[in-house]
Amino acid sequence: MNLITLNINDSLLKKKKFKKNSLLIGDWCDVPNNIFKYKSNYRIATNVYKYHTNYLKKKIEINYIGRVYNKILDNLSLSLNKYHKEDFNKKYWEIVVHRWLYFYVAHMFSRWQVIKKILNNNPVKSLSTINFGDNDFRPTDTWHAHNIMYSSDNYWNTWVFTEIIKENYRKIAIDYLDISKKNVKKKIKIYSRPIEFYDQRNIFFSKKIFLYKFYMSKFLKLKIFLNNFQFFLSKKKKLFLFSELNNKIDNNFIYTYKKNTDKFYNFANKMIQKNIPRIFLEDYKRLQKETEKLNWPEKPDFILTTHGQYYDEVFKLYAAKKTIIGSKFLIAQHGSVNITANTLFDNDYDKKISDRYLTWGWKDSKKTYPLYITTAQGINEKSFKFSKNKKILLILYNLKHSLIKLPNGYLSDLEKKKLQIYMNVNFLKEINQDIFSKINAKILSMESPNVVKNSILYKFPKLKFIKNNKLAYMLRNKFNLQIETYLSTGFLEAMYINRPVILLFNERIIDGINKSFKKYINLLKKNNILFTNPKKAADFINREYFNTQNWWNSLPVQQARKKFCHIYSRHSNNPILDFNKSLLFK
Repeated sequence: MNLITLNINDSLLKKKKFKKNSLLIGDWCDVPNNIFKYKSNYRIATNVYKYHTNYLKKKIEINYIGRVYNKILDNLSLSLNKYHKEDFNKKYWEIVVHRWLYFYVAHMFSRWQVIKKILNNNPVKSLSTINFGDNDFRPTDTWHAHNIMYSSDNYWNTWVFTEIIKENYRKIAIDYLDISKKNVKKKIKIYSRPIEFYDQRNIFFSKKIFLYKFYMSKFLKLKIFLNNFQFFLSKKKKLFLFSELNNKIDNNFIYTYKKNTDKFYNFANKMIQKNIPRIFLEDYKRLQKETEKLNWPEKPDFILTTHGQYYDEVFKLYAAKKTIIGSKFLIAQHGSVNITANTLFDNDYDKKISDRYLTWGWKDSKKTYPLYITTAQGINEKSFKFSKNKKILLILYNLKHSLIKLPNGYLSDLEKKKLQIYMNVNFLKEINQDIFSKINAKILSMESPNVVKNSILYKFPKLKFIKNNKLAYMLRNKFNLQIETYLSTGFLEAMYINRPVILLFNERIIDGINKSFKKYINLLKKNNILFTNPKKAADFINREYFNTQNWWNSLPVQQARKKFCHIYSRHSNNPILDFNKSLLFK
C-alpha cells in the first residue's frame, strides 16, 4: 500500500498519477468543492480522528505537549542568549517566541500521532512525497510559520510526515515525485508578509498606560486616556521588511539539548533548527533597532493588548523588554474563549505570559480578572423593535480544513464542516418560503475552496448571500433576527447588544464545551435562544418570526440573556472606573 500525505488537488500535482493502491492519510488531502457532488478517486484512511468527550483523556496529551514545550523553551532560551550574547530570563524569551513555539510543538505532535495511528492500522509499504531540503520551510516570522503549518497545500505536513517515517519507520520506501521545487518554494514564500505595526505617540502626566492593538471603541479609549491624564497625539502604520537572505540557518546558532528516552521530544528538538523563524535569529538585531526608534513609552506602568502578542514581533520584543524593568503586561480576551473544551489552542498561554488576563466576565484562576466585553461595551440597547422591512441574517463559517487537531478526541476540520453543512441544510429545508425569502446569508471564509457556501448553494440555489466585511453587530439595524451557526464572538456580541439572536448549536463542531458553560445550555434552550435540533429551530422561527419583538423583549428571555451575559459578555455601568480597577495589583 502506498501512502499519500499531499493535497492531491494542488495545482502542482493535478497531472500526477499516484499508484492505484494509494491511501490518503486524511480527508484534508482531498477537500471537495461541494460535499454533495464529489467522490474521491482514492481511499481515505478512516478512524484517524475519533471524537470523544472525555476531557481527562484529552488533557493527558495536552499536558504532555505543555511539558515538551517548557523543556524546549528552556533549551531555546539558553541557545538564543548564547547566540545573541544576551542574558535575558526565560519569561523574556517566552513572550517573544511563545506563539510560534507552542504551535510548533502541538502541530508536530499531532502529526506524530496521526502517522503512528495510520501505520499501526494499515500495511503501508511506500510513501509518495517531495524531496524537500532541510531549509525549505524556514519561516520569516511567526505569521509565516503559522501559514506554512496551516496551509491546505500540505507541503509542510508532507515534509514532517516524511521526516518522521525516515526517523522511525525505515522499512517504508520513499518515492520522490518529479515536481518543480522552484514552484513549490514560490508558494511557500507567498505566505510571508512584512510585519505591520503602529508607531504611537502619547503624552503622559500620570501613570503610563500603553494600549496597543486593543479591541475597544475609539470613544471609550479616549475617555480612559483623559481620565488618566494622558493624551493620544498620533498613530502611524509602519512595516518591518525582511532581509533578502536565503533560508539557510546561520552557522553561529547552535541549538543544544540533551536526548532522553522520549522519541517525540528528541524529534521535536532535532527539527527546531529547520523550523525556527529568522526573526528570532538573523533579523533579531534589526528588530531590536526598530523598537528603539519608536515613540512608545520608555517606562510604561502598564502594557495592554488583545492580539498584539500573537504576530506583531515588534510589539512582542518591546513588551518582553519592558517586563524586565517592572512594567505590568495585561492581555485582554478578544473572542469566544473559555467556552469550548478544546484546551489545545485556547487562552492558557495568553494567561501564562501575562501578569493579568482580562476577561469578558468569567474568572477561572488568580490571573483572570472579569472586566467587560471590550469590543462592544456601551452599544447595548434597552429593547428591540420589529420592522417588516428588515430581514434575517444567517451567519455561516468556512473555517480551516487543514490538519490541525490531535487525532484522539477530536473531529477533523472537514468532518466539522460537514456537520455544519448538514445542520444548515436541515434547518433551511424546514423554513417556510415567505420566511426563506427574507434570509440573507453572510459567510466568514478562511480557506479555499469554500465548501460550506458551495454545498449549501447546491441545495438552495435561491439563497441570497451578501458581501460585507463589517462585523454582524454593525449590520444589526438592517435585520430583525441574527442566526448564528457557530458559538462565536458574533453570538456573544449580539447577546450583549440585546438584538434577537438564535444559535444553531452542535458541540462537536467546537470540540465540546467546558463544564462551566454546560449549565447555560438548558437556560438558553428553554428560552429558544439556542437549538440543538435544526428542525425545532426552523419550527420556532416559522411560528414566531413576526412576533420576534414580544419574544425577545419578554421578561424570561431578558433574564436569561442578562444571566448569560454577566459571565460571557458583561456590561459595565462605569467602564472607566472598572478599567482602572483592573490595573490595581496588590
